[in-house]
Amino acid sequence: MKITGKRIYLKILIVGDDLTNYLRWMNDPEVVRFTESKGKVYSEHDLKDYIRLMSNGKNRLFGVYLKENKRHIGNIKLGNIHPVHKRADIGIIIGEKDLWGQGFGQEAIELLTDHAFKRLNLKKVWAGMHANNIGSHKAFLKSGFKDCGRQKDHCFLETEFVDGLLVEKINKDYKNG
Repeated sequence: MKITGKRIYLKILIVGDDLTNYLRWMNDPEVVRFTESKGKVYSEHDLKDYIRLMSNGKNRLFGVYLKENKRHIGNIKLGNIHPVHKRADIGIIIGEKDLWGQGFGQEAIELLTDHAFKRLNLKKVWAGMHANNIGSHKAFLKSGFKDCGRQKDHCFLETEFVDGLLVEKINKDYKNG
């Protein structure tokens, strides 16, 4: 499956994909700083296991690729897809630091949200993040998400607890059925 945007496309990750960039990101403390993956050392085998886990129907893990050169620059996940409640969560990582702050995360969020609403007929998508992850928060807000919650001292980051933020987007065109 491929979802194409203006500058990027999203493609479901499979075990046979080239995981070189992905492995580099996951072992870069600056890249994984705001993720649940921080503090771990990853092997290619670990990433393949995760890709298999995310291929269970309740989750969809996409690679984010530049259209111009097919460079794998990040990943975005639609997770915990709930068929009854018609909701899912989004997690994103742009691993290529030279591309941070250039709107690629926002474009990926918009593409995946559109897919969730139009193809999967979900009513809502949401995301959680550290309150000091300003780049991620901005990308979601620019993609039409709204703040919906703050979790006090929710995440331990380096030497202290920081708040967690929740954002959501409701499908205004949702049709029951």
